[in-house]
Amino acid sequence: MTPLTEKIALRTMRYFTQEDPTQIAHTQCVVNYTQLIAEGENYSPRKKELIEIAAWLHDIGCPSARTKYGNSRPIHQMTEGFNITSEWLKEYSELTPEEQEWIAHVVGGHHQLKQALHYHFEPLYEADIIVNFFEDYYKKQNLQLYYDKVMKTTRGRELYKMFFHVK
Repeated sequence: MTPLTEKIALRTMRYFTQEDPTQIAHTQCVVNYTQLIAEGENYSPRKKELIEIAAWLHDIGCPSARTKYGNSRPIHQMTEGFNITSEWLKEYSELTPEEQEWIAHVVGGHHQLKQALHYHFEPLYEADIIVNFFEDYYKKQNLQLYYDKVMKTTRGRELYKMFFHVK
């Protein structure tokens, strides 16, 4: 973990400790799978750092969405996540404005395959799907469908197949 990633990870965990501590374990799992998938996709060190930062922040909008809308449905958490991420990242001079914008768009679209393909954050998108299946957020009857339609990376497909025994 780079010093920048560590700062953002600690800030995220402090935020969730105050707002919703249950998010911490989910976030850590998504970060770990994101790293593993990104490594398998041969991302550059900087791209791996940026996608890891996005993974730490991917659900940062959930507490705010529940407060504002009464739920953390994907559209609400992504909207709030985009706004929070955009504000937070202004404080980190280690990130260029373009990198800040990219991370905010990743957080603001992390449940959308079209966004994952457009902004090239497939490892985070796939990691979140894997963890969400483990946590029963998605219905198990859809395991094969997700494998066939949305798992795009070689490493993500390999992990998914191993975990969920799809064909």
